[in-house]
Amino acid sequence: LQDDWQSIEALKDAQNAIELDEKSIKAHLLSGQLLAELSKNDPTTKRVETALTRLTKALTLSSVQKKPEYVI
Repeated sequence: LQDDWQSIEALKDAQNAIELDEKSIKAHLLSGQLLAELSKNDPTTKRVETALTRLTKALTLSSVQKKPEYVI
């Protein structure tokens, strides 16, 4: 129960970070992971769908992110 409370607080932080920066890969990734984790105890469809949406968004953002070019 304590872990769920901490996860919920962390989820709120991640959601606030997304509101501040919609392109935050870390915020989307953490939000998706936390929603998936919380869904283990309460597998409501909405929570699982939101988790998948957040994880997909993180993947999309990371795949379009410019990669640094290294010159040797």
